[in-house]
Amino acid sequence: GAGDHGRLVAVARWTGSGMTRDFRRPVILYGILVLAPLTSTLAQGSPLCFRGKPLRACRAFTLTEFSLSAWIGEQPPGDNPPAVVSEIGLMLNVSGRSAVGGSFFVDVGHEKVVAGPAVRYRYWLDSTLALDFGLGSPMLGYAAFDWVTIKAKINYRDLFGPVVRLERGRGTAYWSLGLEGGSGIGLLGATVSALIGMIAVASLGG
Repeated sequence: GAGDHGRLVAVARWTGSGMTRDFRRPVILYGILVLAPLTSTLAQGSPLCFRGKPLRACRAFTLTEFSLSAWIGEQPPGDNPPAVVSEIGLMLNVSGRSAVGGSFFVDVGHEKVVAGPAVRYRYWLDSTLALDFGLGSPMLGYAAFDWVTIKAKINYRDLFGPVVRLERGRGTAYWSLGLEGGSGIGLLGATVSALIGMIAVASLGG
């Protein structure tokens, strides 16, 4: 109908505008990596787990992560707090050893908040231990599209593990090392952090 045609025209104008030209590619990539596997998994009736496990237990699993890290050596410009990162996403076990997927991160370890998508890979060493890797780039915030962030983590039972991050851009590199929680621990950490942030903002406003 006329209403549907109008919406299609509006979408075409939006996707063709200069404002979205820069971040259309990472948004499409994030959708392919996260939404497509989720739709396929649910359609097949395969088990979707909140806490990640290898293929024989889970076809797919969600990511809810929260980390607190200290900067090592040179720090990003400005007055930087400890690196605090929250991530949510979805992983699909493609074999007994490998899982691929995507996540969306919010990083408050800078003078201003940055956020964006990341491509994720997990290698299962056994049923309880895994290696996690991530490659992302902020879409929102002062450093949008100016640098990439690389993440590596030793993951125990999808609950916690040491994590190292490299942020590289503008001819510089910044390292951070810390501890990251996953599943329920990660969700709890992200929730508490958000509540503390809202209380801080409210107190400043008062």
